[in-house]
Amino acid sequence: MISPTVISQKLTLKNRKIFVCLFITMSVIIHSTEFSMTGTLGPSLSMQFDENQNNKAEMVFAADFSGSLVSSRNDFICSAHLEWNHENDFVWELWEAALTYRPIDNLSFQIGKIIFPWGIGYSHSVGDVINHKIGEQTEGFWGALSSFYFTYDIALSYLLSVDDFAENPELADFFPNALQGLYLSAVIGPVQAQLSISHKDKRHLRPSAGFSIDVYDSIFFSEVAWEYENPASYYDQGWQDSETKGNWLFTGGCFKSISFYPIEFTLLLEYLYYSGGYSKNQWEDYLDQLIFDPITTALVVLPEPLMRHSIDLSLLFSYDKIMDTSIAIRFLPEDESFLLSGGINAYLSDDLDLSFIASWLSGSDKSIYGSQKQKKLGLALKYYF
Repeated sequence: MISPTVISQKLTLKNRKIFVCLFITMSVIIHSTEFSMTGTLGPSLSMQFDENQNNKAEMVFAADFSGSLVSSRNDFICSAHLEWNHENDFVWELWEAALTYRPIDNLSFQIGKIIFPWGIGYSHSVGDVINHKIGEQTEGFWGALSSFYFTYDIALSYLLSVDDFAENPELADFFPNALQGLYLSAVIGPVQAQLSISHKDKRHLRPSAGFSIDVYDSIFFSEVAWEYENPASYYDQGWQDSETKGNWLFTGGCFKSISFYPIEFTLLLEYLYYSGGYSKNQWEDYLDQLIFDPITTALVVLPEPLMRHSIDLSLLFSYDKIMDTSIAIRFLPEDESFLLSGGINAYLSDDLDLSFIASWLSGSDKSIYGSQKQKKLGLALKYYF
């Protein structure tokens, strides 16, 4: 007879996560009263060019799904991305798979893979070490979340992430090293405010505070965080006797929307400061030590954020049910490099879109974006269901 210990050892971490998702899904289905699913699917063609002639094209068929099961006290939300490319590689990513239980109206518990809106910023949220950004998509964390609502507009949340469980298989070692956070949010009239603190592996601490205010259809926002690191753990060498390092992060900006039906115009301006980022000379020294990928010519490892200052400007022009046009630029003042991207999205029907996207990395050979020397073009067809 095979012991439970042996069976547990045969299950990989990924298989355990899949099993948990299936168990949660079935438990909610039994008690659910409402089910919904939406998503997109369709082919896309992307082409990449660079000055080293490492050009390539890729054909991908992708699908995105988002579904929910809802009952009086429970609900289950799940979203995922699947793609298949011309080389017959199949990839799937689970963005979110969370079960929510509400024993009373002002208290909720979540478990699974959770996306939690942490912070005030748009392009950057300097206090967020919980979620993972993959392009424009946010990937949640595996763990648990509890939220208590003092009123409808004021809430306190506690979260525990188990993303690093594979690195800490011993439960006794895991909890002192786990990523944990407290998040207090409040909405009072046109003002939204938040206070938060996150803590990981007895050495990393990041408190943050932010607010936004809605004035005449314009949203002004600001967020500040302090990234604290102690090279020694509290128990190994002690807090007082260890060399410490702290960096400030700040983001602020404005979001403005102007509508004259059927036309809508949206502008986003955001500034990011990171005291631990590179100066121009520091980056050039660091660049000489980096390894380049010979296929994509992209830098293998790029820490985020990179430089001490960055400026984001995004413009979106929409014509109701006909087309959207967008352009965005990220400028790094210290090395004078930038990332320029844009796109046109045409609504062929209520359920079918055709998109053209392009991006361009530019700057000197020693700059962050210029050193990658890339231009990309893409065409995608999406069906909404």
